[in-house]
This record gives sequence, C-alpha cells and structure tokens, in this order.
Amino acid sequence: MALASVVGTQLAQTLLTGGLDRNVLTAGIGSAAALVGVIQTPGVSQFFGCTPLGPVAWGITLGSITTATLLGAAAAPVVRRLAPDPADWSPPELRPGTRSPRSGRGSEPERQGGVRHAVRPLPLSLSSPSPLPPLRPSPPGRTERVTPRARENRGP
Repeated sequence: MALASVVGTQLAQTLLTGGLDRNVLTAGIGSAAALVGVIQTPGVSQFFGCTPLGPVAWGITLGSITTATLLGAAAAPVVRRLAPDPADWSPPELRPGTRSPRSGRGSEPERQGGVRHAVRPLPLSLSSPSPLPPLRPSPPGRTERVTPRARENRGP
C-alpha cells in the first residue's frame, strides 16, 4: 500500500500540474497502469517485494492519494508566500547592489519583461565546445535538440 500511495501521489501531482497536455496525460496514465500491473501481477509483485492488494487496500490507497494531492495543491500558495525570496538564495557577490569581488563594481540587476534578474557569470567559457547537441529552430516557445543521428536522417 505504501508503494502505491507514494508513487500514486507523485503521479497525481504530476497530472495536476501538467494540465491537459497530451504527453503528460499519456505518461501519467501509462505509469499508473504499469504500477497497478506490477503490484497486482503475482510473480512480478513478489519479485519487487509486494503483495497484490485487495479492494479495501486499494480504497485506502486511493483515499491517501486523493488526500495528499489535494493537501499539496492547497498548501502550495501558502508555502510560496512563506518562502524566502529566491534572490536571497544566490551568493552575496551575485546579489543586486553588492560589490563584485572581481570588478569592484556593484552587480546591478537587469530588467527583462518587468522582472529583475541578477547578472551572473557563465559557468563555462565561450570557447569550450558544448557537450550538448546544437539547438534547431522549432515552433514558437519550443526548442529541440538535434542529435547527430537526427542530423543525418534530416537531410539538406
């Protein structure tokens, strides 16, 4: 019951935050079906150290999944209000209005779309090759990585 409750709650929260995206729905429902299959199939469940659940156990499990998911959704706005500002999480030398140890100047925040962003140094040098394949243009709002195999199959 514990395995089904914990994994089921994670799947339910993923479905809740994913909205009606077809990929999220497909993956979530498929994962839930696989979870039920693993738990209910006698040989497979014993391999994973589980016991098939009866109707009462599934009722308790579904009740705990529902309760945990609803409590998580209700608590999220409260946690966001109580959480510290993410700008306070960065090291002092990267916070807006503080002095940078390298330049001696303050790292003034940049404004992008009305949101303040602290200027941060890039972790990699620009001359080093990226370990990831290059991006190719996709529909607005999306990017797609091109793997070497996809580049060969794509043609000119």
